[in-house]
Amino acid sequence: MCLFNVLAEMMMREALDGYNGRVQIEGRLLTNLRYADDIVLVACSEDELQELVSQLDRVSSTAAGII
Repeated sequence: MCLFNVLAEMMMREALDGYNGRVQIEGRLLTNLRYADDIVLVACSEDELQELVSQLDRVSSTAAGII
């Protein structure tokens, strides 16, 4: 499980690198919510959400080739 968490963290950091969109909730800027093996991507618009999903897909495809 530890290896999964490390890989998931690395993928999320790379997918969010350079992403500027954020949602403000009670003064906090959010791009995602993570708990255990669940990830929720948060965006202000459908286009921003699609950008996040595409970036995560690209990163996960690259990671799948490494494993």
